[in-house]
Amino acid sequence: MNNNKNIPIRNIGNFTKNAVENFEQNIVDQTDYLEKVDNNLKVNKNTGIQHMKQNKLF
Repeated sequence: MNNNKNIPIRNIGNFTKNAVENFEQNIVDQTDYLEKVDNNLKVNKNTGIQHMKQNKLF
């Protein structure tokens, strides 16, 4: 049984458009998140090294 004949093509187009937009937004959000994590790791690494030098642990 094929129920696809009852679905207007416009609904399929809107579904596809929304799926692509959501996919693209998720990529942007994930990239932003990874950049923040990378920056935090760099800051924490530098802070840790400075702390070790100040306490003569390095």
